[in-house]
Amino acid sequence: MYFCGGLLDLLASSGTVIYAEGITFSYSGAYSGNVSLGTIDGTCTRAMAKKNNLIIEENDLLSNSLKEINKEFNKILDAESKRKDKERTSEEKLKIDEVISAYKDVIKSLEFKKDKKMALTRLSHCYRMKDKEKEFASYITSMLNDKNNSSFISVLKKQAGSSKFRLGKTDEAIVLFDEVLSDKNISLELELETLYEKGLALKYYMNNEKAADEIFIELIAKGKDTPLEKFALSQLSSDDIKIEQKESIKETLNDDSSKFEVNAYPNPFNPVTNIRFSIPESDNVRIRVYNQVGQLVEELTNKVYSSGTHTAVFDASNLASGVYYYTIEAGSEMKTNKILLLK
Repeated sequence: MYFCGGLLDLLASSGTVIYAEGITFSYSGAYSGNVSLGTIDGTCTRAMAKKNNLIIEENDLLSNSLKEINKEFNKILDAESKRKDKERTSEEKLKIDEVISAYKDVIKSLEFKKDKKMALTRLSHCYRMKDKEKEFASYITSMLNDKNNSSFISVLKKQAGSSKFRLGKTDEAIVLFDEVLSDKNISLELELETLYEKGLALKYYMNNEKAADEIFIELIAKGKDTPLEKFALSQLSSDDIKIEQKESIKETLNDDSSKFEVNAYPNPFNPVTNIRFSIPESDNVRIRVYNQVGQLVEELTNKVYSSGTHTAVFDASNLASGVYYYTIEAGSEMKTNKILLLK
């Protein structure tokens, strides 16, 4: 199954890995930011990925040393995608150790925050492949205590917060996220990623949906027209906000049927959601729902629709809570979006 249509599913941070041929998460949750791709050519075009900041070309501003390590890192990811349930060989384990050491060495000499952020993200993933989250947390703590790293302290605090989050230390994670957000000089990308992860922590680990909604609304206001804006919209929990979102979707789709548009409401949902789509001209429309590992759950429709706005209903009564993806194809157009079932 290809998830390249909307490109939204090829966005990740904190070391989460998404392949073009399918989808795998290192830990639960949907994240946006840095992406480590397997083989991109022949699936998603390089031009599309480049446009959406999913890959870095050789002529981009990136140190040669980091480029070389990234190549080795990508080889590890390719091996992981093919390994499935087999145990890693001793050579594969050694290669992960070598890449960890290489990233730790190069991080000391990197000058740009974006480069450091990328290296730390991939280093984090290497540690998690070895089930060594605590070791990564200790490494980040040592970096935070080093005064030489003061120029990119917020990048380190975000990584430290994400690590605390994964270790179940949610209160400590939120403290670090708040410290990142108090930095007036952080990039918009880092700010949006931090807001999103803080919102997830509040919603799913602290059961504070009201506070989470406030965070997601702040993200939506600051991240207009970014992929994280869509993710934040899907996370809103308040019934009032859901109704407001639903009416906004209706208004948008009814006002302009000259474009190929699609959205699901409510989202999150339990157990039914409406996938509403608008097509500019009569065409065959196919809507399929997949689970988190890319397995087909249900084909909702596959027939010709007239131009205008239509609705397909997805009833997940017999499914478990979790993240699902629906793909809609209309002629040569295709989009893929995430929906969240909460029971």
